[in-house]
Amino acid sequence: MRLVMFFTGILLTSSAMAQMDNSIIDSEASNTIRLDSLYQKLDNQQNYKDVRVYNDSKNLAFVSVSAVEVMNPGAKEEHVKETDFGNGPLISTKALMIPAESSRSVRVYYPETISRDADRFFRIRFTPVMPTKEHGFTDSQLKSAKTVESNFKLSFAWGGLLAVVKNSPNLDYKVHLEASNNLVFENTGDSLVTIKYLSLCSEDNQCKNITAKPFRVLSKQSKKIPISEFIKQNPKMNRIDIQEDSLPLKSINLVK
Repeated sequence: MRLVMFFTGILLTSSAMAQMDNSIIDSEASNTIRLDSLYQKLDNQQNYKDVRVYNDSKNLAFVSVSAVEVMNPGAKEEHVKETDFGNGPLISTKALMIPAESSRSVRVYYPETISRDADRFFRIRFTPVMPTKEHGFTDSQLKSAKTVESNFKLSFAWGGLLAVVKNSPNLDYKVHLEASNNLVFENTGDSLVTIKYLSLCSEDNQCKNITAKPFRVLSKQSKKIPISEFIKQNPKMNRIDIQEDSLPLKSINLVK
């Protein structure tokens, strides 16, 4: 199985302040939540992935965890819906209590019983909240908080795009260089492709990586990557090497 997660920041207006024994929960905690990675992949030999959530503040943090399905992956404006039970990822907990300057792990599991005849995408959300039963916190977790009061201000939640890749994918893509020196990738297969890197190379195989991180192209979609400035800055380079995560290397010769 493959499972992909790519995480993005979402603004919301909520924070928590509470007296906890000798410690204080306040809005600082909600502003310093982060994840170990904004993108994860689960191959067909795995059916779960652990996501680590960090609290970098000096205060206790409460975080709600939820999942929704993305119906239009790749679109500028995302449309999501809740999944029926048993037809989407299972999350080990829907409520986290993270001590100051500590971390907690959340397991995301995709059941083997779900059919995988096409790629599916989900958003896993990690949202700082005030501790309540409605957010999934237990009585024992709530006992620590003696008083809770609202203190609304801008704070960050984190969400992750989780792509469950189909079984036995037919991976393929086309790529060409436009006259304006834009690389255009077209995913002609039936599943997500991941381009690990792009390199500009010279005739004697001296190469320079021009991608800061991998990028993905969804099935039947295309992506344009501008490389004009890289070509100008490296006039001795005469080809582009393209390495996909699972497919053989492709090369494009540069016409001078």
